[in-house]
Amino acid sequence: MRIIIAICLASIAAWVPAQSGLRVNEVSTATPDWLELANFGGVTVHLGGYKVFCGGNQSGAYVIGQYIIPANVNIAPNQIIVITDDSSLATPAVPAGVLKLYCGFDIVWSNVPGGNGSGQCTLADGNSLGIDTVRWGTPLQDLSLGAAFSGNVALGSTIRRTSNGDTNASTDWFATGTSGASPGALNLGQTFVPVLQLTGSTSGQGGLSLTVNTLTPAVPGGEIFNFVSLVDTVPDGSGPLFGVDASALTEALTPLSPSNPFHTPLDANGHWNIFAPVGTLPHIHIEVVSILLEGGLITRTSGVVALDT
Repeated sequence: MRIIIAICLASIAAWVPAQSGLRVNEVSTATPDWLELANFGGVTVHLGGYKVFCGGNQSGAYVIGQYIIPANVNIAPNQIIVITDDSSLATPAVPAGVLKLYCGFDIVWSNVPGGNGSGQCTLADGNSLGIDTVRWGTPLQDLSLGAAFSGNVALGSTIRRTSNGDTNASTDWFATGTSGASPGALNLGQTFVPVLQLTGSTSGQGGLSLTVNTLTPAVPGGEIFNFVSLVDTVPDGSGPLFGVDASALTEALTPLSPSNPFHTPLDANGHWNIFAPVGTLPHIHIEVVSILLEGGLITRTSGVVALDT
């Protein structure tokens, strides 16, 4: 049975990209123009170098702007980031704690003689490979990944996702007036996703602390695997086994036990922690990822933590 589990873990890890939960979640053609990025996956994604392309038709030409997200920006599970063309960052108003970024240019979504417009917004990675797109009307340039929203989008409208999912169909989207906008918050029909959060710290002097938490909701007594590899993947977290090197797969064969740091139950609060004092460990590079099993099925995966003890 443990061998079967190990094979299943390896095969599943091979097709779960870290950015699979990233969405363009809402765009507004009001003043100021703004858009949302949301992470409905279970893994924090480093957005530094990712690109956002915003464009629309204007006077018979297609006008596009490119925003490169700064190097220090990450988007955690259940996090929403707002990007605005208001250089003061005063608008739109967002809930406390929501990150708001200035795109550096005036976004041109549409030219609206007659009331309806044409435009699109695309999120791409650092290599300009498209991750998600919404477009409406008939933009003169197509950066698309999926069907266009088929409704009318008048200047001042907000176009929002109707669920967490992404079918690349026009039915993923709904157009509403500015009164229906929700910058920095979930849209109607959306919910936060369950999270498995792995955090770690080290002094660099042979000490280590690792903590696992289950959030929204917590899973008391849940079963977790902590896969630990000494292989330094480049970049960190790029290995084939949920982001770590496949050498950690042997840990899937270890028994479930409160004393086993690789295969262990969570406590009554859905929490687990291990602490090694300074001087306990040699100076090594480790990369760690956690997965949660419920009823024998993998339901959540953490991001990779890389540390030099």
